[in-house]
Amino acid sequence: MRYRARTKWHLIALILVLTIGLVACTKVDDPGPNQAQGPDEPTAGGTITVRLNGDVSGLNPFGKTEGNTYQLWAFMAESLVRHTPDNKWTGQLAETWDISPDGKEYTFNLRKDVKWHDGEPFTADDVIFSYELHWDDEVSEEAKYTWMVDDEPITMEKVDAHTVKMILPKPFPAILEEVKWFIPGPKHILENVPRNEIPTCEWGNNPVFTGPFKFVEYKPGEYVKMERFDDYWGGTPYLDAVYFRVLADENAAAVALESGQLDWTRITPAVYDRLKDSSIPTIQSESGRIILVQIGEEGPNPHIFEDLKVRKALSHLIDRENISETVMGGLVKPAYNVMTPSDMYYTEDIVKYGYDVDKAIVLLEEAGWTLDSSDIRTKDGKPFEVELIYQSGDSLLDQSVLLVQNAFQKAGIKLNLRALERTALIQRLIADDYDLIINGNLMGPDPHRYIWIYGERTPELEELFAKGRSEVDTGKRAEIYKEIQNTISELVCNIPLYYPDTLYAHNPKLHVEDAEVHGGVYHFYNTSKIWIEK
Repeated sequence: MRYRARTKWHLIALILVLTIGLVACTKVDDPGPNQAQGPDEPTAGGTITVRLNGDVSGLNPFGKTEGNTYQLWAFMAESLVRHTPDNKWTGQLAETWDISPDGKEYTFNLRKDVKWHDGEPFTADDVIFSYELHWDDEVSEEAKYTWMVDDEPITMEKVDAHTVKMILPKPFPAILEEVKWFIPGPKHILENVPRNEIPTCEWGNNPVFTGPFKFVEYKPGEYVKMERFDDYWGGTPYLDAVYFRVLADENAAAVALESGQLDWTRITPAVYDRLKDSSIPTIQSESGRIILVQIGEEGPNPHIFEDLKVRKALSHLIDRENISETVMGGLVKPAYNVMTPSDMYYTEDIVKYGYDVDKAIVLLEEAGWTLDSSDIRTKDGKPFEVELIYQSGDSLLDQSVLLVQNAFQKAGIKLNLRALERTALIQRLIADDYDLIINGNLMGPDPHRYIWIYGERTPELEELFAKGRSEVDTGKRAEIYKEIQNTISELVCNIPLYYPDTLYAHNPKLHVEDAEVHGGVYHFYNTSKIWIEK
């Protein structure tokens, strides 16, 4: 099952376990009354503390990673290309790139002034070596699937010391979306490490990258420390050092921010409500994420969810409008599509399952689930009792899941709620050990990456995704992905909840105006430009 394999390797890294940073009322480009005000000219020096909402699973791009890893990589690691906050492409380790007329060759012209954090030069050899690691089954059995188009391999070759060429078997308009997640490693350090040890080798505990800050120390469960890299190709960063403090509880994070122990954090709507009348600046950024109820295909009760009528019933039992308007105070948008409004080719023209307990009851009856004397539906002598897992620490989410539990009860389903700390939740997610789990996905803006979640649900979807990946005509691609969205919605592969923006709060003396803040996993695209008033 190659797409399930891809999900394990990539999606866990991209999973943004839901509650963090939903929305606010101050956009990045629209300063509000509580936005930071201060000197116009940046000043060098100073140390800041950035919050991590859970511990770090790894810093090695060839090993296991997750959302917090990317937050750290924004300060110390780089890819060949990256997005700008408005979803345009720009170079990072590659200064420029050229595309052949047939769309099958991408030539990346690497920067010539880049150094690794140990002072060694970054060259094409590092890129080719890292690419080869992705194809080595001793390193990973799944990574190579990223570098295929319709099961045919993408190759990469060295042109000269600062030029590499990527050769595709056929046009793949979304290839840069894959390249942006490719973090090269230093060949001079890793080439003598046995391949099967690379995912867990010592370099992952003391990593050397090319970004504006270099790794200093990691104390599990407490913090990660980085220091300024003076030889950074993009110019010397303003800050001297950055501490990343592990702080899972949202309320504790708010207290730490108010008391000056934190300088930057994502926050929830509940914390935003607490801070809105304070002097703490807030920033809103479009996240491109969706929060959904993920259905356990391989969990404790997969037989329950195999029936499409049951999945439709569960979707009818989610009162998205009430959750969005009443609980979240209108700070999120109800979602009926697993793709997001910021994704390319997104459409509203899909099958939607609105809140309707009566319709859900009819579907459950048709599926053979009947009520017994205990008011819990049964089938073949087994009760309809399942568990919903969600991340702890957010009072608004606590209220939301109670609404879901109440609706399930009305329909004769016993829904047990289990709130888990983020790290424990991710472990359950990786192990497929859940009935229902509230989770967040960030897959766009090009929608081809949804193949990792939905590509094997049916042969029809697999075929549609294959067509969408290789189609170069924009109009035809739009039609293909419209059909994909309709098919996923009809099958109720998962249950969409809402679309969140990302909300940040920060020290009034911290300046991020030129750091290219955005709502995805990295928080910033240009961390060298962060500075703090003395």
